[in-house]
Amino acid sequence: MYRLSRPLQDVAPECRNVYVQLREDGERHIWRAAAYQDADGQWRPVPRGSWTACFSTRTARDLALIEAEIAACHGNWSA
Repeated sequence: MYRLSRPLQDVAPECRNVYVQLREDGERHIWRAAAYQDADGQWRPVPRGSWTACFSTRTARDLALIEAEIAACHGNWSA
């Protein structure tokens, strides 16, 4: 779960939280997150119970933002 420094550009309503799933085969899935961080920094799903806000694919522009921000934090984050 990540909070981006700015909202995704190609979705509405505004969204900064993304959920990243890395599979053992290296395949990566990224969705808008239906989650929030509480006062102690822990991620929690929104009250409706799902972590994922939307299963639609991200545009190339939004994927570039996500990739750049996570790489800045973690380097080669897919490894």
